[in-house]
Formats: sequence, structure tokens, C-alpha cells
Amino acid sequence: MSVSVTSKLNRDANSFDSDKGTTFFVTLGEQNYDFKNKEKVWTNYDAGLFATGGQVELYKKTLVAGAIIEVSGDGLITRTDPEGKYPPKNEITNAKLGFFSSSDGAPSDGETPWPF
Repeated sequence: MSVSVTSKLNRDANSFDSDKGTTFFVTLGEQNYDFKNKEKVWTNYDAGLFATGGQVELYKKTLVAGAIIEVSGDGLITRTDPEGKYPPKNEITNAKLGFFSSSDGAPSDGETPWPF
């Protein structure tokens, strides 16, 4: 099963550097309407986006609060808080960044971002 989520980032991505590249961690959410309970509900997603070379600088400029991004992946793993304090989150496996738009509606550097 494949999955694709488009969402606005509420905060900048966290990053982790390694000798092979940088992983950027983003949290996405989508709002739906539960017709049975007649209320709005949120579904939350976490994704780790791996970048190397020129992608690293592009992701640093792009994965900021206010940006709209689309992340796709192979599937989902649902993670629950063992103490029950937080709602479940879905982790997108093998996540890839697709569409993105900076908070001003254009690529951060004002140039076409592809190819890397």
C-alpha cells in the first residue's frame, strides 16, 4: 500500500546529520470530519526524509514552518503512546518528498528546485 499526505508545516523540520547524509524529521497532520460522532478529527503523521548532496541545502530552505509539502511512502506504521497521554501517530515508511512550496508560495531560493 502506498500513502501520500499533503500538509502545512507548523514548525521547522528537525535534522540529524550522519556520514551518509542528513535526515529531516517532519510532523504532518490532516483534518477530517467524523460523520458518526459529528466532530472534526485530526490524523497525525511523522516522516523521516533522507537527503544527500544538494538536497540537504534545499531541504533546509524548504522544510520550514509555513511551507506546504507532500510526502509519500510505502506504507504506515501506527505508533501509540504506552501511557496514553498522546493520540496515536502514523509513521510513513520509506518517505519521499514530492511537491513543496515555501511559506511565501515559491521555492525558497526563487529558482526552480529540480533537479538536485
